[in-house]
Amino acid sequence: MEAKQLADIDALAGQGGEVNVWCGGSSIDQILPPTPLRHPQRTASNILRMNSINLTSDEVTVLTALMGDIQVAASAFYAKTATSADVESLGTEVRTFLSAAQTLNERLGGSITEKEAYQSALYGTAIGELINAIKYVRNVSQHVLHVVRPSEDSGALVGGLHGLRIYVAWDEVPPAAHDSLRPRTQSLRPAFEARLRGQEVTGTMLSVLRAFATLAPQIVHRDQRGEWTGFPLKTQPSMPGRLHPDEPEDLEESFAWLNSRPPNGDARLVVGQVTVGGRRHLLGYTVDGRLLPGRFVESSRQVTDDIASGFRYLSGDPAGHVKLEHDCVARRHVLRILDPISEWAAPLGAERSDDWGVDLTDPEWARMVRFAQNDYLPDVGRYEVRRSQRLNA
Repeated sequence: MEAKQLADIDALAGQGGEVNVWCGGSSIDQILPPTPLRHPQRTASNILRMNSINLTSDEVTVLTALMGDIQVAASAFYAKTATSADVESLGTEVRTFLSAAQTLNERLGGSITEKEAYQSALYGTAIGELINAIKYVRNVSQHVLHVVRPSEDSGALVGGLHGLRIYVAWDEVPPAAHDSLRPRTQSLRPAFEARLRGQEVTGTMLSVLRAFATLAPQIVHRDQRGEWTGFPLKTQPSMPGRLHPDEPEDLEESFAWLNSRPPNGDARLVVGQVTVGGRRHLLGYTVDGRLLPGRFVESSRQVTDDIASGFRYLSGDPAGHVKLEHDCVARRHVLRILDPISEWAAPLGAERSDDWGVDLTDPEWARMVRFAQNDYLPDVGRYEVRRSQRLNA
């Protein structure tokens, strides 16, 4: 990062407000220019390979807005599961998602130049079955005297110190409601039974988003960092479910996916280096706006790959330049940056041969180093911790 880029950080920091308003509301002001993300290659085992649909620029503009509606609806539903266990309230978010998804399906299948190619891509495929399942239950909601909502009997409330969240599944469609549908919609019921009924709602929403992105990757709605709008979802401790539409279901592929994309946040601030098992690791904080919300440990090789992809790593001592605050929403402490970061941090320099900077008598840093050793967590637990550092920065 050049001196001008560091000046840009401070200039952007003064353009209006904070990244998060703790204890109520949030905004997305950045203190770093956005960095384009490098997205992982999708594999046949987690996403069906098929040619994407060609779209005109005007079509992309409209469809991206519609895709954004679905993304925001899915994110809003997941957020609601942390504040309400009422299936009626959750049902409102579910129906919003269904309407948005079917609207995009209708535009792709009936309004674009290559609508026949889209229709052909759905025929006899797993993606087509999933989208037909959404169409079926949306038509139930739209045309029949029946309220579509999660099953009352499916709720599983999990959590503790870091907050509670309820996980719910799709409810059945009763015979009376099904019989009121037109025959063409009735024919879609097998898709609903196979892909939605009894399935956890958030996971299926992510699958729907991934399906549309597979067919038309150019319509994914992205924020100024290049990330999917509305994602990643907030991590729920001890729950390994997917938090991002691009996230693979296979654990081994998930590790590769995390490594192939830069971490979230505006940058990372390196405050030390430790050698573990003969390998150098850098430790520090994620920079998110004016906050340092979490710590990380990363191999020097991964840091090199991240920098090559355009992500920014800084080096500096935050002592005297930050203050500790309590995030009452996440129920944890975060560090707020007080001074212009260009006054006390600089681009990360060349790798050092000797360890430096980190006081390993600090129990939190010691815990981070133990994690780098990978000798006390099962793979699923190790993935959850690593995901919290890279994806939920």
